[in-house]
Amino acid sequence: MRLFAKIFLCATLVLSMALSLSGYLLITSSYKNAIERETERALDEYQYNKFSVQAALITNANSFQDALPFDYDSQVAVLAEDKSFVFSNLPLEYRFEMLEMVSDWR
Repeated sequence: MRLFAKIFLCATLVLSMALSLSGYLLITSSYKNAIERETERALDEYQYNKFSVQAALITNANSFQDALPFDYDSQVAVLAEDKSFVFSNLPLEYRFEMLEMVSDWR
């Protein structure tokens, strides 16, 4: 094999390994950033919904269903500190699963 061919193959191999490694690192860091951003967004949305429900309950204490600031297309369950349901529009079979999940949180 000629010297040029050996140098070319070695350079191609080194370049392809370097590009593969940098691509892997770029994708990994992008994925981690996306997960962190999505987690932060979900926590912000939770805080917004929590404060909206609290404010609506303070101002409209007639009925809990009237106090909910969001639509009923989404499924919502509100639990008291003793893990009893204050309000839920979840199907009954999901409520039992949810209580098991809540008991695992503490």
